[in-house]
This record gives sequence, structure tokens and C-alpha cells, in this order.
Amino acid sequence: MAVSNDKIFDKLIEVSEVVAGIAPIVSDLKKAVITGNGVPGLLQRMKSVEDYHALEAQNKKDKKEVKAKWDLRAWAIVMLFIGQVVILIFK
Repeated sequence: MAVSNDKIFDKLIEVSEVVAGIAPIVSDLKKAVITGNGVPGLLQRMKSVEDYHALEAQNKKDKKEVKAKWDLRAWAIVMLFIGQVVILIFK
């Protein structure tokens, strides 16, 4: 069951015509994704979302650090007060 070169050539021509028809569609999609079509492109919008989430995570981390620092200071003040009371009681 041999396939002739002419049949192979005909199929290749057929495929190349289909690919040539798809090329403008792919170009339009590429433009919409990368540069956008009147609005920021998909890549830019995703970058904005990722930047927002990174900033939000950093803010949560900073708030936890500040809270921990204030908790430590509060305990220090409480312990200082208790120490002063004990000194006054046993004086």
C-alpha cells in the first residue's frame, strides 16, 4: 500500500492552505493577549493581579510583626507592674 508522491504533495498543499488561514487568527489572539485590544492585555492584567496578591501578603506579614511587637511590650509592662507590686508587698 504505497502512497504516491503526488498524493503526499496534494496533502501538503491542503495543510499549508489551512495553516495560512489560521495564521491571521493566531496573530489576532496574540495581539489580544500581549498588547490588548483597547484594554490592557491578559499578561498585563495577570501581572497586576499577582502584584496585588504579593502586596497583600506583605501587608499581612507586616501587621503580624507589629502585633507581635506590641504583645511583647504589653507583657513587659505587665511584668514590670507585677514586679513593682511584689516589691511594695515585701518591703
